[in-house]
Amino acid sequence: MTSVYNLGCFVGAMSTVWTGDFFGRPRQILVGSTIIAIGAIIQTASYSVPQMMVGRVVAGLGTGMNTATAGVWQAETSKMRSRGKLVIIQMVRVTLYEANIPSTMSSLT
Repeated sequence: MTSVYNLGCFVGAMSTVWTGDFFGRPRQILVGSTIIAIGAIIQTASYSVPQMMVGRVVAGLGTGMNTATAGVWQAETSKMRSRGKLVIIQMVRVTLYEANIPSTMSSLT
């Protein structure tokens, strides 16, 4: 069940090639966050494994969109002296939080 989230993340990140130009970076992050919220609602209301998987894919789509967009937007808008540090912090957050929390949660259940 954890891997379908990663599939959604991949598709969401790849979709920013088209949607990023259409929406722009700030609106792209809002759209991605809205999709994550919809995925969370689906997961919360799920009563079967297939419905939970759909919620995971939907949440993954939004996370992929935000992950692909946030670092670029952050690098474009931050001051030169803190740009590298901020981008690395964002990459570490994505790597530690989004990669380890789902696997940790699945091992607890």
